[in-house]
Amino acid sequence: MILLSVYECATNASPDAANGSENVPLSGPPSDLASAALLAQKRPERVDGLQATSAASLVPEIARKRFAEGWRKHVPLNLLTDEACSILNRVAAAKEFDDTYALDGTRGIVPVPKEISMDKERALGFTDWWGAWQRLLDLIRTYVPLELGKWRTHFTYICAHREDSNWAVWAAYDSEVRYRSTVSSLDPAVFHDVIYNAVLKRDWKSSALEELRAELRNSSTTHASSSSTRFHPYNDSNSNSNSNSNSRSKNQFFRKNQNQAPLAITNGENPAGPRCFICGNRDPSHQSRSCDAQNRGDGRPTVLGARSHDGSRVDSEGNRYCFAWNGRRGCQSGAYCRLGHHWCSLCGAQDGSHPAQRCRAV
Repeated sequence: MILLSVYECATNASPDAANGSENVPLSGPPSDLASAALLAQKRPERVDGLQATSAASLVPEIARKRFAEGWRKHVPLNLLTDEACSILNRVAAAKEFDDTYALDGTRGIVPVPKEISMDKERALGFTDWWGAWQRLLDLIRTYVPLELGKWRTHFTYICAHREDSNWAVWAAYDSEVRYRSTVSSLDPAVFHDVIYNAVLKRDWKSSALEELRAELRNSSTTHASSSSTRFHPYNDSNSNSNSNSNSRSKNQFFRKNQNQAPLAITNGENPAGPRCFICGNRDPSHQSRSCDAQNRGDGRPTVLGARSHDGSRVDSEGNRYCFAWNGRRGCQSGAYCRLGHHWCSLCGAQDGSHPAQRCRAV
């Protein structure tokens, strides 16, 4: 079986088309005439004197083709962004979604289904997503006008309820609804809790795994750094007395640290060591991610409640907090973090003035 690109597949033109006879009289039963009328509506009507506004905003042909065929295949929004619709990128963007064909010995040229990844679409920022949706609404208005109202409701609902901190969840929800609409009869004008909760859980697991990996990398780096600067009592091997002295110093050092009590919780901008961003505990063996404390070190209830069935922790109003920002390594995502709000998880301050590691309330 030989794989062929759609650009390599030869098409046999009809005799009428070859002779330039485009205006063939319609004939046949009324049902055929109605179908022909619907096909004619798939091309925008001509407007006398209308000039092109921007040659760089044309939608790739593959997107129009899928709508013209009844929108039975998903059209990812990354195909409708300003960058994808530019003159330079329009053809290149379309090739990613180009159909693939195979040459079969008995059946001839047959289409081969191609799986389209939706990762790029779900990674779009809100600005690119909004611009792509304007082109999507134009396509819906042209090819499936009866569904325009429902899809506009879906679009405006997301715009009204999204937040910068959880935009990745809404982008994935929108993508999943549009994909499922091509294979089922779901109503896009209705909010689908099942889809949203599934996307939210998947995003939380991905975020938790990302944070855990970052903490492990940070922990390894810290351990290597502390090992290289630690005092080694066996550096001098020229004298037995020095060796014995160093050995005694080593034993005294470890006995001292074994008997030392854990550091107490203190206030201040420069705390003595990291603290748990749930309860404020500074015990080195205490892990924030496994903390199930219901009260802080001062006896007051923790800002973040108990873990839910999926392992997440939120405050009394259901808000998620960025654990990375409140942890030791910090977060570089700025105020628009998909991991959660940049609010203090110890005192609940929502002004972004300080993380848990610099909280003076505990």
